[in-house]
Amino acid sequence: INYSFQLENITQFLLETGVSRQFFVSPSISICYKFTFPPDIEHVFIEVRSNDQLCTIVYVQSFNCPVYDVSEIGVRQGHYQIMPSIASFNVYHLNDQEQIIIQLTGIVDVQRHKNATVIFYLPANYNFLYITIFATIGLFLLIYFVAFRIMCKHPDIYSGTFMYV
Repeated sequence: INYSFQLENITQFLLETGVSRQFFVSPSISICYKFTFPPDIEHVFIEVRSNDQLCTIVYVQSFNCPVYDVSEIGVRQGHYQIMPSIASFNVYHLNDQEQIIIQLTGIVDVQRHKNATVIFYLPANYNFLYITIFATIGLFLLIYFVAFRIMCKHPDIYSGTFMYV
C-alpha cells in the first residue's frame, strides 16, 4: 500500500479582531483557527471571502468540542455554511464558550485548492442602528411638540366645533 503523509507546522493559529488571515484549503487539508474572546467583547462578526466560486465548508464551534471529519458535521454542535465565495457569522460570547474554533475544509467530491481570507470584526454597525432608532423617535417627538405648540397658540382653531357641509 502506497501512501504519503504530510505535516505542516502552522504558527499563525490564533486569530485577532481586525487582522485578516489568508489560507489555502482543499478536501485533504482542512485549516483550524482559534479565537479567544477578550473580556470586553461580547460578540464578533466573522467573514470569510474568496475570489473563486469553489465550494468549501466553514464551521464555527466551541473550542472545547472535538473536531471531527466533515462527514460527521450533523452530530456536532456549532454552525456551518457551505461557501462558494462569502461566508459570515455573528458569534456571541457565552459564559461556557470563551474560545471558538473555525474549521475550513474543501468539499470532497473534486480535487481542488481554494484560496480564501478570514477576518474578525467588532460589530460596530450596531451603533448606527441605535443612532437611526433614536433619530427616528426624536423626529416623531419633534413633530408632536410642534403640533402641540401650534394647538396651544391657536386654541380657537381646535375648539371642537366642526362645520359640516
